[in-house]
Amino acid sequence: MRPGDIVYVSFGSANTDETDLPDAETVRLDRSPNRHLAFGGGVHHCLGAHLARLQLRVAMEEWHRRIPDYRIPAGTELRYTPGLRSLEELPLVFPPGPEEAGRDNHD
Repeated sequence: MRPGDIVYVSFGSANTDETDLPDAETVRLDRSPNRHLAFGGGVHHCLGAHLARLQLRVAMEEWHRRIPDYRIPAGTELRYTPGLRSLEELPLVFPPGPEEAGRDNHD
């Protein structure tokens, strides 16, 4: 790079450096240490990080309480959006809940 060059930062590449994070493409909720950049860092660390973590923990606990058995359908190809690293869609298969189990499929 030279002075005056324009530099583009791709946020979608954050947390994917295998030299810093072995098995970066694997979701591991028990990763330790977990030095991800999702909430920035240093003086630019997100003020809402603790609230976001709490909200995610509550949402995931409630999801797993209500729907403990789920899976991604076999053969599903996950496609990521450009820019921020997120999925275009996440199809899940899980058994119907008690309120749907007795319902007629013609409703």
